[in-house]
Amino acid sequence: MSLRQLASLVNHGKSLIHQLETGQTKPTVGVAARLDEALAAQGALARLVADAPDGGDAWHTRRRTNAGPTPLRRERRPACSPVTGG
Repeated sequence: MSLRQLASLVNHGKSLIHQLETGQTKPTVGVAARLDEALAAQGALARLVADAPDGGDAWHTRRRTNAGPTPLRRERRPACSPVTGG
């Protein structure tokens, strides 16, 4: 199964699947559960995340609050004003 096919089955982008595969990011319990279903893993992946010392969801929450916005999100900047030029 390709990354694109798996990403489509779990309703996420292939870049996230690649990041999970290479260990660049950790899954939430929800993502792990969707991967379980797509891969017929019988809940094994979600259990691994849930049993982690801080759990997958806690890792993502801590990362957002301590490190600012996640790298996947861009902050919006106000548009330049044509009147003031700034």
